[in-house]
Amino acid sequence: MKSTLLTLLSVVTLLLFSNITYAQSSLKQERADEREIRETIELFFEGLYDGNLNKMKRAVWEEASLVSTFVNKKGMEQTRTSKMTDFLEGASKAREDKWIEKIWDLKIESEGRLAHAIMEYAFFLNEKFVHCGANAMQLIKMDGQWKIVALSDTRMKKACNEKEIKKRLK
Repeated sequence: MKSTLLTLLSVVTLLLFSNITYAQSSLKQERADEREIRETIELFFEGLYDGNLNKMKRAVWEEASLVSTFVNKKGMEQTRTSKMTDFLEGASKAREDKWIEKIWDLKIESEGRLAHAIMEYAFFLNEKFVHCGANAMQLIKMDGQWKIVALSDTRMKKACNEKEIKKRLK
């Protein structure tokens, strides 16, 4: 009886210890994934600011898609889809204007090799406010690296509080 109780206690202790170890290991992986996802998003925006096609391509899957939704000048809702490669090519062409897209309130959720990131943003052209909105990115871990596989964004002008945005970004 005593040896059975001791064996049972040992098994329970071992199971508890292995669950704690697994939970700690899983938490470390989640933190590493979140850091890598943030780095991928930052790399994409660094490339966008610099017009650096190589940086953007390192962050984006070659078959990624882009979906933008906005209200046109006539007040009608519009949605446009395109290949991300077309956007990247255009964003990397020599230009005199400086593109700046500031993001904040970045939220990341991931499960295994799949992740979703959503953030608010404001877009400036030569430091002049153009529009604001939200970006939603889908990412997949491919060959050990996170890649943006889809980017959706809203583009708003009237709904933006430019003064509040500039204050938030200082």
